[in-house]
Amino acid sequence: MALNSKWPMEFSSIASAGYYVALRIGFSFPLEERNEFPAEWVAHYTKHGLILRDPVVRWAYDNSGSARWSDLFADDPSAVLATAKQFGLRYGAVICCSSSGSDDLRSYGIFARDSSEFNDDEMNMLELQLKRLH
Repeated sequence: MALNSKWPMEFSSIASAGYYVALRIGFSFPLEERNEFPAEWVAHYTKHGLILRDPVVRWAYDNSGSARWSDLFADDPSAVLATAKQFGLRYGAVICCSSSGSDDLRSYGIFARDSSEFNDDEMNMLELQLKRLH
């Protein structure tokens, strides 16, 4: 049984093109994760090892808070974000939170859609729900 069997509806409704959430990452791997990105994108991303060059994942490991993908294009020499657009992931956001204290765990979510940039209210809602799961 999943640790969080009740995933927030906001993830799917706000991120209509898909999302990936990794919860309570310690050294390297999350205690729980959920990948709702299109299968074609996941296969391409995996086959080409894009995680090693993804500015969104890099941002999530270096920061807390939130950022829109449009803010990360300058830090994307491998054009991971441009490639994501070819799979319908035109606009995106990354949210990251971490625990304070001895466990120092990190959770992050990557959210995408094809229709428009995420607004501040949507970013706040995604962050609230991610913190609740964390």
